[in-house]
Amino acid sequence: GNNVLEYINSFISYRDSHPDSNNFYLYAEIESDMSETISREIIDKSNSKTYITMFCSSELLARTFTEQHPFTRYLPSEYIENAAIKPDTELNVYMLGFGKLSRELYRQLILRNQLVKYENGEYRILPVKYIIYDPSVDPDDEILSGISQDLSELDQSHYFPLPEAPFNAEAVSKSPTCHDVISRISKSLSAKNSYTYIIVNTDDDCRNIELGVKLKNRFCNRTNFRVFVKSETSYTEDSEIITYWGKGEDVFVHNVIVNDSLSKLAKKLHEIYLSKNIQSAPWDKLDYFTIFSNIQSALNLRVTLNLLGLDYEANRECKNLDLIEKRLKREKICGFEDYFKQSVTNSLIAQEHIRWNAYHLLNGYLPLERDAITRDTSSTTKVRFVTKNIVTKRHATLTTHKGVGDLSYYLAECAGDGY
Repeated sequence: GNNVLEYINSFISYRDSHPDSNNFYLYAEIESDMSETISREIIDKSNSKTYITMFCSSELLARTFTEQHPFTRYLPSEYIENAAIKPDTELNVYMLGFGKLSRELYRQLILRNQLVKYENGEYRILPVKYIIYDPSVDPDDEILSGISQDLSELDQSHYFPLPEAPFNAEAVSKSPTCHDVISRISKSLSAKNSYTYIIVNTDDDCRNIELGVKLKNRFCNRTNFRVFVKSETSYTEDSEIITYWGKGEDVFVHNVIVNDSLSKLAKKLHEIYLSKNIQSAPWDKLDYFTIFSNIQSALNLRVTLNLLGLDYEANRECKNLDLIEKRLKREKICGFEDYFKQSVTNSLIAQEHIRWNAYHLLNGYLPLERDAITRDTSSTTKVRFVTKNIVTKRHATLTTHKGVGDLSYYLAECAGDGY
């Protein structure tokens, strides 16, 4: 950490003393949970954001994995209805080993696998269950139970409907190779309407490969699961059940480190956002947190297409835009309440909202109290409201999909004719 800060400081000092030197850049590897703070407190204040890119090898590997392998890519079509997951579906992720890379993968899996169900007249989260086997895992680890605890301590009467926790997690302080693993997975695979991911990363490639093959052979008569084995070797081959992942050479390339393709898509999404007259800063003025919020939205593209029964391939020309429009099955919107009825389009809107919720919750945000919403005095045309506080990390839109409607009604009432 300190060495990286020294490099960043030296780079900034050099640029300050050579203001015309605009043709060189710094790529600094740093832990992902430190990136936002370093960006906000050092890089942004020195006006060096354009020239410094921070990355984390674990984050790159995890992000690449989740972009390529979201649940929706393998989930049978009969589990999906109107772009939502059927309510009686059970989704599980077994993480066999919970070292540094697996912790980052766990976080990225949560962000990528935010799915909704339509039940009792409203959209709700269909939570993925994470079962983690590692002798050193702590059941009280903040990353496993912190969000649920934080939300449970809030007084519901002061907020719009509180968001649901974006995942369920269970920590088992046992070896990934213990017999209990086999028994537990067997029970999950036997459950009706279930689908299971098994991610093997014990920090020993030989053990990973051995355990992956054992699981494949043990459950060879099942089709409702996939095994993902961490391996650096170039000589392993994927099969119908096993996918090998985690080769460092696949992510230590320019395009992945600087997010070239993702950034282009994220910028395009931001342009659409601005075109809707929604208040936001231009792309080059956005803070680190918001930029990566847009990048996470871009990463959600495969999930969206999968929910429509489609997929994409990198570097291929898109020739089926009409098919996407057809799958959307757009319905006529006659009133505000129509946005909360069951439809393909509304399912995708609800899914994007809970993904947005998950990104904020995982980055330390909590809901903003109803009474803490204030008028934006800087707006000279329409009545605007301040619904977030980036210092205390509070946001009023952190609510359920139905709660977004409640928030909108509340703001419209407060604004009167000026909304």
